[in-house]
Amino acid sequence: MKEPSGNLDFIKPFENQKSLTDAEKMEAAYKMSVLVDDLLLRFADSVSVRNLAYSDGCNGKQASLELRVPLGDSEDLSIVVGSYSDDKGDMLKYIGLGDNSRYRYHMENRDEVLRYDLNTDVIENAKPLSTRIAEISDILRGNDPGILNANMDDVVSRLDNIMKNKQLEKQLGVNDQPVGPYEIDKLTQLLEGAEAIGAI
Repeated sequence: MKEPSGNLDFIKPFENQKSLTDAEKMEAAYKMSVLVDDLLLRFADSVSVRNLAYSDGCNGKQASLELRVPLGDSEDLSIVVGSYSDDKGDMLKYIGLGDNSRYRYHMENRDEVLRYDLNTDVIENAKPLSTRIAEISDILRGNDPGILNANMDDVVSRLDNIMKNKQLEKQLGVNDQPVGPYEIDKLTQLLEGAEAIGAI
């Protein structure tokens, strides 16, 4: 699937963006929550629901859905929509756009919506990492534990590096930043033409 540059013109880099007021952040969060709920209800037949039980006695529920927006010329924009809540009051709502959720809108509270733009370098690094995880699966079937430990150390090191980079990007204000209601309105318009492609 190809990313539609023209259809995603409303997504702007974070640097040099004006600061949002608390009211703008809360309006965006309200609109995002409504959008996620609307999509999950509109395509209810294609939603995958998982009931989760944790060892501490907490119970959670996750709903997810995979959609596509036709772009013409037999090309589509892939969309992932999801919602999570649990007994403790924790929640998460998200919408991912493009392959590997290139742009990921998410909210973990009702105060703001953050957008994370996946760096293409991360995508390239993820491919060898997934290959390495597959190798570990093979090793778990009974091979040398020394090889397993070396491979696990590599995977943990790569994941740790990815997490540190994400935290640094957020601290510097270049990624995982709040978006305003205008951007959520544009996202809503984009998703008006969405079609279900099945539960994930």
